Amino acid sequence: MTTQTTIVCGACGIQFSLPEVRRADLKKSGDTFYCPNGHPRVYKPTEVDELQAKLACAQSDVRNLLKSNEDAASLYRCPFGDCPHFAFKRHVMRRHISKHHGDER
Repeated sequence: MTTQTTIVCGACGIQFSLPEVRRADLKKSGDTFYCPNGHPRVYKPTEVDELQAKLACAQSDVRNLLKSNEDAASLYRCPFGDCPHFAFKRHVMRRHISKHHGDER
């Protein structure tokens, strides 16, 4: 048995129903459909939908920035973790390399 959803036309006020599956497809696609009196109806994205899309985009940007940061940081890592010439750890390696080994790169 198919679940029906009742819809009220915003233009003429008539109530009609659509199968829930069809309503979900229309909402997802944004296609135009018509009330029984011929008025065009369409589901537009809500503010929540737009904010969720912006959030997904921002999360993707953060992931890309973190990956590029990891790639850049790996350029300054000594494969052994410490400088072979001095007793410096990784967290100060960039400054150390530029100051003491700038001409060796």
